[in-house]
Amino acid sequence: MNLSSISSSNMEALERFWSWMESTQRCKIVSFNVSGTELRQLFDIDPTDYWGTSSVATMSEAIDEFIAVPPEKLTKFKNAQEVGDLAGYGGDDDLYACYRLFKLAWLAEDIATKNVQEAPVQIFWNNRGYLCHPGSDKRLVITYLQPMESIRCFYIWYPELDPEPWHLTHEHNEVNTIQEFVDLFYRCDHPTFNFGVYTATYENGDGHWSDPHINAFGRGTLRTLKKELKDPNFYATFEHLSYRDAVHRHGMIERKDIINTIYLDDNNIFHMGEFKFVNENGIWIYDKCLNRPASLIDTNWKYDPTSALFTKTKYRNI
Repeated sequence: MNLSSISSSNMEALERFWSWMESTQRCKIVSFNVSGTELRQLFDIDPTDYWGTSSVATMSEAIDEFIAVPPEKLTKFKNAQEVGDLAGYGGDDDLYACYRLFKLAWLAEDIATKNVQEAPVQIFWNNRGYLCHPGSDKRLVITYLQPMESIRCFYIWYPELDPEPWHLTHEHNEVNTIQEFVDLFYRCDHPTFNFGVYTATYENGDGHWSDPHINAFGRGTLRTLKKELKDPNFYATFEHLSYRDAVHRHGMIERKDIINTIYLDDNNIFHMGEFKFVNENGIWIYDKCLNRPASLIDTNWKYDPTSALFTKTKYRNI
């Protein structure tokens, strides 16, 4: 994309971050392509989650919250006229529970229909492992429900926070110029698209950052500094680059009828669009992941990583 196509405020943000990055030499930007299955392995490996099931658990919790929504709240959601109403702005947990599954079903349909990734997934380190932006909703779709064959990603690597990064075990490219970075984004000329540079400051065992948008990065960095620095009176500051957009919201209200495909049937099968979930021992499991041998001597069964319930890392540095 030609740099002249993006807004002056976006260009200003990119130049500000590039200036900090090149003057301090404290970080690099790398890009890579990875399958959805492999990316799920990366995200689900957390030392607090021995079996690597965080995607399964996150999806299951969202389903439980939806099932608990009172009928009158579901009706209110169906009658919403604006995206803000759909999202349950105002702190209504029931409306948000409806919105979340609606958004998951809509995202899955939209991604499958367009078959194009408009913006890269941003990876970041949070001390216990890797997280991403966009967060859990899109991650669940592209790595768990319908894993993409190739996902475009970028990672702002701060060696002082992540000395043995995962990307060194995977084919990757350094992003050396603003033009190379902008080329990762197919819709950064959209009116709702914004690049932002945020400052995170840490002092005397605490931290604060300039915008809630980087809460996950900010908290993860604070955990890393507390773990790695022996002096409790440490001081550190980081600049962080990220993006926001509302491209998808323009199409969501037009497909509000998707909410009618989300329900629990009489056989205790939960439906979300084309996806079905079975409850086993209190956990809602995507039925595609119930790919198990019929017995100990089932010679016809074959392992399929795209339908595996549990994940296991193969990387020595995680």
